[in-house]
Amino acid sequence: MILYKDIFNILNKKIENTRRLAVLGVGSDLRADDGAGIHITGLLSKAFECENFPGLLLCHGGNAPENYTGIIKNFNPDHILVFDAANLGIIPGKIKEIDYLCINGPSFFSHMLPLRLMLDYLAYETGAQVTFFGIQYESLEFDQKMTPAVMRSAGLIAEALENIIKEKRNIFLFLEEI
Repeated sequence: MILYKDIFNILNKKIENTRRLAVLGVGSDLRADDGAGIHITGLLSKAFECENFPGLLLCHGGNAPENYTGIIKNFNPDHILVFDAANLGIIPGKIKEIDYLCINGPSFFSHMLPLRLMLDYLAYETGAQVTFFGIQYESLEFDQKMTPAVMRSAGLIAEALENIIKEKRNIFLFLEEI
């Protein structure tokens, strides 16, 4: 079972010194667990809809995350967190950090996006650290709901990130003009 405190500690350590954070959710909510990444950014958007955090950018990349490269580049983050459903050969709902340089095509993922190329571009253009998390899917059936294990993991990730960002409120609220 995935524990909140474990996810919180991993994410908190990853973005420890981050001043400008971009979170990119990838996937399709039309295919069960493939919607995990965009579910995370959707939950975060709801959590922060009434608050202004100039140091936070949330992107619902869906099946075309490359549409957000310009927005992310202009935001100029120092860290980009990416979440997507993946076939990692582990228990459904389990979360694993994947070196994005190891992404070579559709073998891990349920869609045919050139994620590595896009993430290489963003890392080069922004100088940002890129951290990619895969969430093991259970089902990719069309027009089905997310499975409970993946829904739970996505919810824990969103809750942990929300709490980390709120704890670091001063960092994400007040930025020097660039």
